Amino acid sequence: VYEHRSRLEKSLQKERLEHKKAKEDFLVYKLEAQETLNKGRQDSNNRYSALNVQHQMLKSQHEELKKVHVDLEEEHRKQAEDFSRAVNDHKQRYVEMQQEKGQELSKLKESLYNLREENRQLRKAHQDIHTQLQDVKLQHKNLLSQHDQLVVTLEEHKSALEAAQVSQESVLRIRSAFNEWQFFFFLKFPSS
Repeated sequence: VYEHRSRLEKSLQKERLEHKKAKEDFLVYKLEAQETLNKGRQDSNNRYSALNVQHQMLKSQHEELKKVHVDLEEEHRKQAEDFSRAVNDHKQRYVEMQQEKGQELSKLKESLYNLREENRQLRKAHQDIHTQLQDVKLQHKNLLSQHDQLVVTLEEHKSALEAAQVSQESVLRIRSAFNEWQFFFFLKFPSS
């Protein structure tokens, strides 16, 4: 009985040691688990705080982007209106310029027609003047020829006049001589 009791005590002591060791291991495990849990909670809290900060930043960025989007939409609307107005202005200006150019083209065509007509009349007038000039040249040539003939005739008349003057002087000398002779003759032979 003593041995059996001794074995039981030893067995009980061994179990107590094992139980104590298991309890210590459990306490170590519990502490480690608590630390791991606390660390996990801390990490989660830190991560949550970081995510919350990031969320706030993203929310703020979202609000800013939303405002930028609204501003861009407004600017786009204004630009679309400006563009539409500019297109309409350009269309109107294009129509006006087409009308102006059409009128200018009509005036230029009319001016061209008038210039061609004036040119035709000037050519005709030039041709008429050229014809008149040729006639005047021919008349001038004829007048020069007549002038030359008149010069020849005048020279002939001058020669004839000079010959006549010479003849007249001869006649006058003869008459004078004859008168003198008659005078002397009457002196010598007076009529009885």
